[in-house]
Amino acid sequence: MKPLRPLNENTPPDVDASSKTSTSPANPEEQTNCEVQQEAHNQAEFLAELSHKLRTPLTVMLGWAQLLRSRRLDERSTIRAAENIERSAKLQALAIEELVEELRSREQP
Repeated sequence: MKPLRPLNENTPPDVDASSKTSTSPANPEEQTNCEVQQEAHNQAEFLAELSHKLRTPLTVMLGWAQLLRSRRLDERSTIRAAENIERSAKLQALAIEELVEELRSREQP
């Protein structure tokens, strides 16, 4: 699982620093506004990625749980359901651990 990108990253991973233009805002107020907008964009991107990492395994778990409740699965499918639920739970736990680590790193000065 790819780790979550920190909220304070200014450069997306697919953008090379050498490809950035050197145009900077004319005054400090514009600079601050640009920084605030970039931080808001980074936070929105982080939350979208986090939401995806939490919802995807949850959707898998719910789907398999519904199939198990139907009691229509054969033994092989029941084992597969349990394996998929376990794998998805582990992925979700990992995403939560990454979130906690990210939040802790933000609290430190």
